[in-house]
Amino acid sequence: MAVSFRLLGGLSLYKKMFRCEARSIEPVILYPAFLSAVAFLIYGFLCVFTSHMRDEFERFGMARFRLLTGALEILGATGTLVGLFWMPLFIFSTLGLGTLMLLGLITRIRLKDPVLQMLPAFVLMLVNYFLAGAVSIFSDQ
Repeated sequence: MAVSFRLLGGLSLYKKMFRCEARSIEPVILYPAFLSAVAFLIYGFLCVFTSHMRDEFERFGMARFRLLTGALEILGATGTLVGLFWMPLFIFSTLGLGTLMLLGLITRIRLKDPVLQMLPAFVLMLVNYFLAGAVSIFSDQ
């Protein structure tokens, strides 16, 4: 019973989530979170500042969303890093980045892009959804 309650977000998890404090973070969360944040910072800045990404968004038929996408990637990456000290922000950021990658993956599938071009979006989507779920499991230990 205690395990299922913990997985559903028991009271002790709720208390931990809403305290902003430095605490030890499991490596299974810390390392993927850091790598994801760095990747999204890079992609976000590339999205905003490079002509290659401008051309890609035109090819997607979504040129008007390029700056918004870049800004969301940068904000999500920042939120992921800051969220290591405040779990609600971490969960919100990783869910948002995962959803952003899901939408990117759908776009690439719709355009029938090669699987290798879909792979970064797919991997980052899985990593961020994993991180959002893993926090509720590992932060109660």
